[in-house]
Amino acid sequence: MNKALICSILFIIVIALAFLEQGFVDNTLHTMLDKFDRVKESIALNETSVNNENTLQEFYDMKDFWDNREPRMCIFVDYNHISEVGKAISKLEIALIDNDSTQAKTELNVLIEVVYAFSHIISFNLKNLV
Repeated sequence: MNKALICSILFIIVIALAFLEQGFVDNTLHTMLDKFDRVKESIALNETSVNNENTLQEFYDMKDFWDNREPRMCIFVDYNHISEVGKAISKLEIALIDNDSTQAKTELNVLIEVVYAFSHIISFNLKNLV
């Protein structure tokens, strides 16, 4: 009887952790997509000079959010997949600093595609919780 109760409690805890994991990952990825949209709008408004205060502010807001969330994301998601986002962010930063609007748009579109794909393929994985 005690074993059954302990197993039931552990099962409920694992299910709760799974929902928390999925919620955290979904929230992070969807927030990143919203932040990408803001960066994209800022680039569109300032195509001649993407190296401006507004665009850089939006970019660094997005980058700081990612830098804050990435270590926790690695707990739930394979780091090899998540590291692609960090690499793409670095490439976008270089394009913005170099004031290369074409490259910035390209890198931002790659970043959007990567995160959008992750938002559809990343799902609950019991291995990540164990």
